[in-house]
Amino acid sequence: MNTRNSLWTGALTAALAVLTSCDRAPSGETKAPAPPPVAAAGPKAELFGSEQGKTLFAANCAVCHGTEGKGDGPAAYLLWPRPRDFTRGKFKIRTTLTGGLPTDQDLLQVITNGMPGSSMPAWRHLPENQRLALVGQVKALSEFQDAEMASPFNHFREKPAGEAVSVPAEPPTTDQTIARGKSIYVEQGCVKCHGETGRADGPSAAELKDDWDQPIRPNDFTSGIFRGGSTNSDVYLRFATGMNGTPMPAYLEITDADRWALVHYVKSLSGDGPKNIEAALPTGSVLEAVKVESVALRPGDAAWEQIPSVTVPMALLFNRTTAPRLVRVRAAHDGTNIAFQLSWIDSSSQSAPLRPEDFRDAVAVEFALKGLDTPFMMGSADKPVNLWHWKADWQVDLGRYQDVEQIHPGIAIEQYPYEKDERTVANQGNRPSPMPDHDRDYQSGWAAGNPMSNPARKSPCEDCVAAGFGTLTSLPQPVQSIAGDGVWKDGRWTVVQSRSLAAPQKGCVEFKPGVEIPMAFAVWDGAAGDRAGQKSVTMWYRLVLK
Repeated sequence: MNTRNSLWTGALTAALAVLTSCDRAPSGETKAPAPPPVAAAGPKAELFGSEQGKTLFAANCAVCHGTEGKGDGPAAYLLWPRPRDFTRGKFKIRTTLTGGLPTDQDLLQVITNGMPGSSMPAWRHLPENQRLALVGQVKALSEFQDAEMASPFNHFREKPAGEAVSVPAEPPTTDQTIARGKSIYVEQGCVKCHGETGRADGPSAAELKDDWDQPIRPNDFTSGIFRGGSTNSDVYLRFATGMNGTPMPAYLEITDADRWALVHYVKSLSGDGPKNIEAALPTGSVLEAVKVESVALRPGDAAWEQIPSVTVPMALLFNRTTAPRLVRVRAAHDGTNIAFQLSWIDSSSQSAPLRPEDFRDAVAVEFALKGLDTPFMMGSADKPVNLWHWKADWQVDLGRYQDVEQIHPGIAIEQYPYEKDERTVANQGNRPSPMPDHDRDYQSGWAAGNPMSNPARKSPCEDCVAAGFGTLTSLPQPVQSIAGDGVWKDGRWTVVQSRSLAAPQKGCVEFKPGVEIPMAFAVWDGAAGDRAGQKSVTMWYRLVLK
């Protein structure tokens, strides 16, 4: 009996995540410059706590940030770092001086662009007036009260946004500026947290905590991910303004030229990472399923090379230094069947998690059954979702059914009531056949219909439906109709999932030419401990059959 647990559970969009840095050791040799000039003001969110803002926040943000903005939504337990508590009035990504409140434009930019590499997605697919209404609602929720206060204190009502910082002209990037930046990186103590090579492995990294006394991870510059944006100007602002609520300080005592040199050095550590991420398809874009004569069912079929691919960026729900950042997607249909080829970088193949401390690699495609306004990932009672989940260990089981004997060949086995030679057959690598007359005490998972324990499954894919957290349900075995195949080669998984265009039953997605279907993706890296809500995800995209 295969007793491995299911790795998919609910998870949604997320919270403002973290780019942290280091304690710094002032050199004492530089003179603090005059305060930077004030930047031009951006758009204003006039709708402070409007009905539209409240409705949008409840539908899209409260699941992580909570209905009162305290960072305690029902999805918060799945996320690390935890969603931002707006009531404290501390915001990391700003163009204002350290300790100050962000401008409306700052808040709008975070809502629009998200926090790359974190669980906070981009919401640029919402019209600007809706995003501005969300800005107003965030400001309205930035209200703090304790037992000693007569009335709540709203940060944005009581004080204006902080003094804005303008970015001075950038000098050219040269070997000299990079070398100077490396020196400053050491002098200012960046190595204490970010490490000598920028991999977030400095001696202080494991001890860092934010203002809420939660563990916080420094940014891995080599990943190419910069939470507040990856342009040189964005990175300059992080050094000029700091990140409120985190250990990342503002570097006020060094000159503009030295800040730029630090930017050039840090960016040199990331290679082409920022360019690859910036080139990825924006949230909400259209993914086309190309019409072909017959869909290819194997990951390595040459026919896939003739189909255009798109690269989709992923957000990480549970922060760590390395994770899948991009997933390459191809889609094709032949008028009867549809297939998706999904490919992502993974340094190791985790396809046999037989020990309790091991976890599988996996990928899932999710379809919203009632429009783009479906709550992200697991849907809701009135807006359900259909999920196709490929699992690496299920893939391996199709060729050689595995159980604990695989990793413990000398294991002693009690005499369970198997039929004659059943255990011998299993040890030879053949999957046992279903025997309903077996005692349920010894075959409980199988007898209960647990798909993880079913040795008769014919596909590495599980067809599921969900209508909110805690509702994920595997469709009955006779309805399971997702075919799949996966190959790991040269540090990359390539997986194909396919099904008929027609829905096998109610609750399953149906594909029709000319009809847009919202779809999203999730990837689990088993070697990194991914399981359940610890994974990389995308926001909604729109699938169209060409």
